[in-house]
Amino acid sequence: MKKTESEFLEKLHAEAAFQHELFSHRVLPSKVDVLTSFIGTHSWQTFLFLALVTSIVLEVIEKW
Repeated sequence: MKKTESEFLEKLHAEAAFQHELFSHRVLPSKVDVLTSFIGTHSWQTFLFLALVTSIVLEVIEKW
């Protein structure tokens, strides 16, 4: 095996171990996968919606 191939396989193995660690120790439960997938797919729409809600809340707090 060439040196570059063995280096690639070592990196691939390290990345696979890292991905396994991420998958086995989830930050969020699997029940919110649909929500996180939607946010990831529609990130600009989510960002604009949150900006709108935040600005409305800040305006209401300011006038209250």
